[in-house]
Amino acid sequence: MHRISRRTATQWNLVFQYASIVLSSISGLILFPFNLKFISIGLYGAWLASGNILSWLTLFDPGLGEIIHQRIGAALGAGDSSRLRDLVSLNVTVSLAIGGCFIIGGLAISRFIPSWLSITQPSDAKQMVQAFSIAVVGTGFLLFGYGISGGNIAQLRTLSQGVVTTLANIAVLTVQILLLSMGYGLLAIAYGILARALVLVVGNVMILWRTLRLEGISISLGFYGARGMLSDLTFTSVARISNVIANNLDSIVIAKVLGNELVPVLRAMRSPIDISRWFLERPAYAMSPALSSLVGEGQMDRVRDQVFRLTKFVIWGVVGFAFGFLLFNQYLIRLWVGAQFYVGHTVNALLCIWFIVAVVTLNLKYVCLALGDIRAKNVMEFSQALPVLPLTILGGVLFGLPGVVMAAIVSNVWIAGWYMPRSLSRMTAMTDDDRRIIFREVINVFFAAFISIFGAIWFTPTSWLQLVLAVSAFGVLFIASLSVLSVSMRAEVYTLVCKFKH
Repeated sequence: MHRISRRTATQWNLVFQYASIVLSSISGLILFPFNLKFISIGLYGAWLASGNILSWLTLFDPGLGEIIHQRIGAALGAGDSSRLRDLVSLNVTVSLAIGGCFIIGGLAISRFIPSWLSITQPSDAKQMVQAFSIAVVGTGFLLFGYGISGGNIAQLRTLSQGVVTTLANIAVLTVQILLLSMGYGLLAIAYGILARALVLVVGNVMILWRTLRLEGISISLGFYGARGMLSDLTFTSVARISNVIANNLDSIVIAKVLGNELVPVLRAMRSPIDISRWFLERPAYAMSPALSSLVGEGQMDRVRDQVFRLTKFVIWGVVGFAFGFLLFNQYLIRLWVGAQFYVGHTVNALLCIWFIVAVVTLNLKYVCLALGDIRAKNVMEFSQALPVLPLTILGGVLFGLPGVVMAAIVSNVWIAGWYMPRSLSRMTAMTDDDRRIIFREVINVFFAAFISIFGAIWFTPTSWLQLVLAVSAFGVLFIASLSVLSVSMRAEVYTLVCKFKH
């Protein structure tokens, strides 16, 4: 079996994950105000809410893909060619079935979307149905492409897969800007989704074909590799259904309870925070194939070391970003889309708390899945989803936007703070000393953040240059304070400096 360096694969995966984040960030920062220039805020808000419905349709994926990708990595690490062939065949079959079912289901409900989202203008309703139908086809192809992509990454084909993903992100940005300028309205967004999907599918199918040819493996459609997955799939499907519904409620609740016009408002305040989430979540995602391969080889000491180091990076990053947004998000929103899209310090503070909880939760999910603890990941998702529907509706009705954000925090906080850390500690055999080190890092990073706030609270930037300088000053002060307080941070900074010197 042709071996690829796990270290090299992880590095390339991380490089392209961040390249994808940069492109997505640029797209989001450019396209959000650009969309509002060519599409009315009410119709655009309804479109954002329809995205939640598209996400609900991904329930056609019961979560089998996640299990398959983890086991592909383990089979690769164990050098089991026969098992790898069956799993890759299963991955292609399942991905094709999910994408096809999604398209059929989405097209069947497309004509009901205007009434569900209270779109009364006939011209807007017609445009919404057309755009939603095109987006359904594009998303169906995306689901197929993501399935194949996940299998390619599990086989450590991260360089070629990263190139394809980058090209797909460029395609959606180019197509959407071009068609918006030509007056296509919502259809421009939908065709952008379709363009991205086609690039992703064609590119990943070519990567898979080349990999199979190199390994001398032939595959066929079928479910031969599904043995032993039924028990995991039962928990996964229930958890996934709950999770998809729970994570795609906010826009629908806001649209129905508070009005379509407020959907873009919350999206604007969340967009910079969501972009930062990607930066902090990608390392765990990039490491997942290598971790699964190490588990397959039984190298649990190396797994423990990598997870322990990742944990410290996540703690430092999530607290630093959260306190940065607490100070500067209002100035960023006002400069980017206008003061009318910043709805107050209360919502901003709640979004920063949600950011910490969400980043910790998702990083723990990626690591647990990579290590094969699928049941713990499923319990997390189900427990997270169970209270979120009543809490979101109740919060939206009683407290408006703050209540919607608070619902997301409450439904996640015990998972991020207790259940998943306990599961991770058990899987990696963390000692009491390890836990004390992590606790000290949490204390250190909050002290550093408070010091940085007192040093940067006097900044009131009124231009992009001033904002960049203020954020840079906060970042330098935060890293300097943390380096003084944390031995681990000093060691990482020293290692980084030595690498640059050489």
